[in-house]
Amino acid sequence: MQIPQQATQSIWTATHAIGDPAPLNADARADVAIVGAGIAGLTTAYELLRRGRKVVVLDRGPLSGNQTALTSGHLCDAVDDRY
Repeated sequence: MQIPQQATQSIWTATHAIGDPAPLNADARADVAIVGAGIAGLTTAYELLRRGRKVVVLDRGPLSGNQTALTSGHLCDAVDDRY
């Protein structure tokens, strides 16, 4: 995962490597398609999988990339992005 040079780095990107999944090269069937592999999309996918749904997660970038990779777990990105 390539994280842009920012002022902050989340604890999970500093301590764990997140592998990049292979691109979708064929048709896929699922009950739910989630667009966005950030914390909200992955959490939703996890909860749906726990409830027996078939899920596909789509994103143009890496898993947990962008704002999720840069946040430190607060609800406002202004702390990371600066005002």
